[in-house]
Amino acid sequence: MKKLFSCLAFLFAFLTTGQVMAGGGGSGATKFYAKSTVAVAEESSGRGTVYFADGKSEETQDGNTLFGGDGQYVSFNVFVTPAEGYKFDKFTEDDGKDFTFNDGDPQNLTVYATSTDAANPNLFNFKAHFVEKGGPVESVSLTGAEGEELGYYVNVIVGETLQLKAVITPDNAENKNVTWEAIQDEEVISVDQNGLVTALATGQAAVVVTTEDGEKQAMVNVVVVNPADKTIADFLANGGTCLLTGVVSELNEDKDAFTLTDATGSVKVMTTRVGEDVEDGNEIVIKASYYDKTMKAVLGGTYIENHGVPAPPKVYTFEVQADEETFTVTPSDEEVKYYIEIVDAAYSDDAIEAYFDQIFDEMGSGLEYFTGTQTQSYADDWYIDEPGEYKIAVCAVSADYKRASDLKVVTFTIEAPAEPALADGDYLIMNVSGGYLGGGNDWGTHASLLGKPQWFTVAMTDGKYT
Repeated sequence: MKKLFSCLAFLFAFLTTGQVMAGGGGSGATKFYAKSTVAVAEESSGRGTVYFADGKSEETQDGNTLFGGDGQYVSFNVFVTPAEGYKFDKFTEDDGKDFTFNDGDPQNLTVYATSTDAANPNLFNFKAHFVEKGGPVESVSLTGAEGEELGYYVNVIVGETLQLKAVITPDNAENKNVTWEAIQDEEVISVDQNGLVTALATGQAAVVVTTEDGEKQAMVNVVVVNPADKTIADFLANGGTCLLTGVVSELNEDKDAFTLTDATGSVKVMTTRVGEDVEDGNEIVIKASYYDKTMKAVLGGTYIENHGVPAPPKVYTFEVQADEETFTVTPSDEEVKYYIEIVDAAYSDDAIEAYFDQIFDEMGSGLEYFTGTQTQSYADDWYIDEPGEYKIAVCAVSADYKRASDLKVVTFTIEAPAEPALADGDYLIMNVSGGYLGGGNDWGTHASLLGKPQWFTVAMTDGKYT
């Protein structure tokens, strides 16, 4: 790697200047000095070893500027050897931040030196981190560069960049390789294979990351705005004329009053008529000219355009199973809240729908919700002791206590008690086993006559022995 770097430097110098500045003191050459140390991070102790090519834990290198340059990139070759059952994960710098390195064997750490004093080189300290070898990738999600959560979409100003980070679960997955892709009708953004998004023109696009192992995916929408555009939080704080992009909710029938929400906050918008095609859930752009702090609303805004629906609805799924004694509700996501009612089987699905809507309108957060897999007994928990047909009706519940899924209805039957095997009357029963017929002294003196056949008369009334 070091040889390759030197060759590239030579070629670049030759192509751009027609000459190469000699490393050891060619005319006009300036040497820059960097010193680096490497060690195994404390939490990775015993998981591997790390050292420079000469076997030491520290090394000083120097380099030469090219013609017209003002500094020098200095490379250090580092050998990393994981212990059995572990793999090399990353390097971090003094401040704990991840350090981007050129992968290989050995790894190549390239730093930028500014010191021209060999006795006082720039110092760079690195820690090597090792993790346990893991299994397959289970999922991937997207965050900002520092791990900050992202909404369904993020705003980026034209000409600026956004660093995305793919977070793979489990953390020690064996294969963490991913590919990045921009999905767009027009060239609004570009994204490189390190997750760096560059905003090229106003519009909307999506960034999709896909894992090599299992092809798991995560996506975020990117809305590229003009420099004059603001987030809702900025607008609420400072006011002024600007473009606001957000998702519509609570749109009235006249389509001139609604709530606009982006990742930073929400604001009421009044006297701003939007297009006939705009519905709740659409992402739109408006020009906000005035913020009334008393009314806490945008007044006199102008509708610009409709971006459509930026976020698909949350899909909640669950299974409902029933038998003669219990029923079980198993959601696909253990965090999903859901509400259960047991109703008479004579209710139609439409009647149950209307019944649920009324319950949610009147009760809201006052209802008793369930999460995770629930198994309930009819007799113990739901007090159903009459035979007949019933229905279990279940729906998912959103964070704001609204119905968030279609009803799932399962019919079950509570069976009537079985008819007595024997009709009422007197029966003559013989004890032929030498044991008790029914046990206990209620059977008279048979205990003293064990071992001999005996006859007993039993009366049955209403299916019970008397």
